[in-house]
Amino acid sequence: MIVRLVVLAAFAAVTLPADLKSQDRVAPESVVERTAVQAALAQAGLVGSGLRIVIDPNAVDPDEAPGKTAIGLRNTGRSEYLRQSFAATVRPRVEFISCDKRGCELRNADLMISLSNPQVAGDEASISVTIERSGRKGLSKRLYYETNRFHLKRVGGAWKVDRVEQLGIA
Repeated sequence: MIVRLVVLAAFAAVTLPADLKSQDRVAPESVVERTAVQAALAQAGLVGSGLRIVIDPNAVDPDEAPGKTAIGLRNTGRSEYLRQSFAATVRPRVEFISCDKRGCELRNADLMISLSNPQVAGDEASISVTIERSGRKGLSKRLYYETNRFHLKRVGGAWKVDRVEQLGIA
């Protein structure tokens, strides 16, 4: 329980003061996605610059871990908002995954992020986020992933992570 509270406190620190102003001008679904991705990156210890991030434009099943099964394209405006927010590339997952008999790894990217479509109802929302990354160079040819469902609440006009459910990790 204490660990979860510390992690949730770290999520609050990820939201920048400018986000509070911009949340009024951006669709709630876009802000929910950005907030959840920020939280997922913080939880995985991946906050920082220089990461080559790829956002999959396909929406994935919200109950699947890892989130790989495409259930249709995500809204292009939301994908563009994430691209700008994280200096990311938006391309299909299959363009950055390389597999052979030894396993799979990311190609020309440090992280692959897949998201479900956000479910927003009033001041509450949920979304699943999967972060995939390759093993350390030369040690293993394997993709590691973590999939979490983030539950958010709008507090004082800003979306904040309320709780996290881990759906899978490997």
